[in-house]
Amino acid sequence: MASSVFNLVHVTHNTVSVTWQLLPHRPDGFTTLESFALVSETYPITFTISVIHRDPTTITLQSSRNGRAIVKLSAECAGRFYTEVTLLDHWKIYSFFTIEGIFPPTGTAQTLRISCIITWLGPPILHDERYHTVEPLSLANVPFDNQNNPDFKIIVDGQTLFAHKAILARHSHMLDTMFRVPMKEANENRMIIEDFDYSTMAIILKIIYTGNSSDLNPPVSPVKGESPGIIPIDIETALMVLSAAHQYQMPMVKTIAEYNLQMKIRDDNVMKILEMAELYRAEKLCFTCVDYITVRQEMIAGHPILSEMSKTRPLVKAALGDLALHLVKLVKFR
Repeated sequence: MASSVFNLVHVTHNTVSVTWQLLPHRPDGFTTLESFALVSETYPITFTISVIHRDPTTITLQSSRNGRAIVKLSAECAGRFYTEVTLLDHWKIYSFFTIEGIFPPTGTAQTLRISCIITWLGPPILHDERYHTVEPLSLANVPFDNQNNPDFKIIVDGQTLFAHKAILARHSHMLDTMFRVPMKEANENRMIIEDFDYSTMAIILKIIYTGNSSDLNPPVSPVKGESPGIIPIDIETALMVLSAAHQYQMPMVKTIAEYNLQMKIRDDNVMKILEMAELYRAEKLCFTCVDYITVRQEMIAGHPILSEMSKTRPLVKAALGDLALHLVKLVKFR
């Protein structure tokens, strides 16, 4: 049997999940480590997880970037368990947190099993020059060329947006269906939208045609009386895009809006984001909000609003159940 088996289980836009099995029969003080990465906001983020073999065993997790993250860490050895779910508000470059478990002394042949899930929530709320010294890659110069021989018009707020049926159909299940049946909009090659404003639909078309989602982050003036170091953010734009993407069944646009909102979760907006995530069936965003609220409230499913929402909101209930799986004294590995 190999002395160490490391598996990268799952990677998404901002979440990475790993499992690690190793025999902790190394010399006292010996360090075993593994590295893994994800790409968030066009930047690679490298994480290093290490085990220092001593009594008690120490598990250390390090990040190559400053930022915020929710970390779920579970460890099991010889029937003894340790679980931790925590929000790292200001994960400084190469800083770490340490968990000291109740594992058998070194020299035993018991397998140590570790499971780690990291959800990256973007830069710190406060300005940090080390994080902001490098600008992310920009698509600002990519032409927004949906007016090149368009065959469909979207009329909203008395203004016209031009598009192509083939491109719209590829990104929207609802519009794809509409174009396939003899509906008025398909016959007239135009549709009038009343549920959303012009800017929301323009942002969606820009995302579809160029991949540029920078308009989800409009400039925001600092709030009067708020600490000057806090970065002001806007969530309303992304919430409107999320709503439209849900209504018109646009999975790619919806995923981009979800990811954008995950990067903006804070104490003062997480309940609103959670409510909208449930309303628009944004599962990943809903799960992240529940994790965030739980670690900030320092209780498991005990927040009164969460408990009430779980009675009528299936996604919230599912998210609480998922979180509970990481907190029970059981770690499963394939």
